[in-house]
Amino acid sequence: MHYIKTAPQAAGYGTISDTQGIITYQAFGTHGTFDLAYWSVQSIAPNMDCRISFVARGKGKIYSYVYPGTALSEDGSTNDTGKSYSLKNQWEKYTYTFRTISNMYGDPTKTLIFRCQANDDVEFELDKGSVIIEKV
Repeated sequence: MHYIKTAPQAAGYGTISDTQGIITYQAFGTHGTFDLAYWSVQSIAPNMDCRISFVARGKGKIYSYVYPGTALSEDGSTNDTGKSYSLKNQWEKYTYTFRTISNMYGDPTKTLIFRCQANDDVEFELDKGSVIIEKV
């Protein structure tokens, strides 16, 4: 798995920076769904138990997705492994364990996406070096 990029700043969405291994994002006002950062994931196969883990702090909610067609979301609605995380003010390790679906689809190299949903009030700091997807 390797880091691809921090999403470019979009007018009206908020501010984002990537310095010294920490991605910092602050949403303001009315905004659409905004992807914060992307990682390329090549080590996922069908019917595999996996765990996402990362260290972050902030306020509000952020979401992770392993896209496309990897595993059911936490609510069972899609195959994009959607998971929400309620952030806390102190640095904390967040984890999510999931099982990939037997009929994974799309590009075999998946993308881990961290996302802010439309109009959410979010402040988010992410330690880039802490982001891992591993087989469990």
